[in-house]
Amino acid sequence: MLLSGNVSGNENTKNVNLTCISNDKSMNQTVIIFANKNKELNLQFGFVNGNVVRVDVTDANYILKHEIGPEELTKEEKIQVIHVIDRTTGVKNETWITPGKEPGFFQGKCQLVKAKF
Repeated sequence: MLLSGNVSGNENTKNVNLTCISNDKSMNQTVIIFANKNKELNLQFGFVNGNVVRVDVTDANYILKHEIGPEELTKEEKIQVIHVIDRTTGVKNETWITPGKEPGFFQGKCQLVKAKF
C-alpha cells in the first residue's frame, strides 16, 4: 500500500484523528491526518470517511483536498472537495466545486477522537 509504508517512521509523532459533525447534524465524518509526509512523493496524506486526501498543514489550518468521480473522468470533470479545519477552534468549512454548478458549502465542528476505554 502506497501510504502505509511511509507514515509511521517517527514514533514521537502521532496521526491526528478527528470526528466532524456538520452544523445541521446531517453529516458525520471521520478524518485521519497522517503524522509524516510520504517521502517518495513529498506529500502528506490522510483520509476523510475512507477517501484518500492530500493534506496541507499551516500554523492555523489543516487543508484537505480530494476529488469525487469515476476514474475515466478528467480532473476538471470531477467534483473537487476542499476541507479547511481550524487547528485552534476545530471549526470546519467544506467546499464542493462541481463543474457547471454553484459551489456547495458545508460548515461544522471537529473534535479530537479520544479513546473511551
